Amino acid sequence: MPENFIVTYTGKRVSIVNPQPEDICLEDIAHSLSMQCRFNGHSHSFYSVAEHSTEMSKWIREEDQWDSLLKDIGKEALLHDAAEAYVGDMVRPLKNYTSKLLSIMESRFKWVIFELYGLDPKISQRTIALDRSFLRAEALHLMKGGIRDWECYDYPKIDYVPKCLFQPDAKRAFLEQAERLGLR
Repeated sequence: MPENFIVTYTGKRVSIVNPQPEDICLEDIAHSLSMQCRFNGHSHSFYSVAEHSTEMSKWIREEDQWDSLLKDIGKEALLHDAAEAYVGDMVRPLKNYTSKLLSIMESRFKWVIFELYGLDPKISQRTIALDRSFLRAEALHLMKGGIRDWECYDYPKIDYVPKCLFQPDAKRAFLEQAERLGLR
């Protein structure tokens, strides 16, 4: 019988087909996302999913994060890619052509993670749009070649320059932002 679990950074055995709230750990999420490079590693510098998520969350103005709706959007932005800590990241074109199985598994993890932290599992349009704007800024700074034919090109341009943090710094920043938002 094939194994249907992964072993996380903290040593948890997490079912890939039936994740449970007690399986989820911010330390595991921060560690894994800080080790995963955006653009499948094809950027000119290492830029982690953890840094991407942290910076998106911080983009929501600090003084507005105490408004409960915006605080939830800050949490949502921080955790929008958290399922990738368990199922991995995949470049968007490949995601669009893979079987529904990966999408189902990713959705299960996203559901469990968002429910655990009191968020609506349906990601808001505001976070989706911000993610696309971040993708545009990141691609302009980190990728060679044009992005005019990328779907993110039509989203608003933002003044964001990736810092390209080293893995331990990206992990620490993610966990500090989680603490600021009351997730830990």
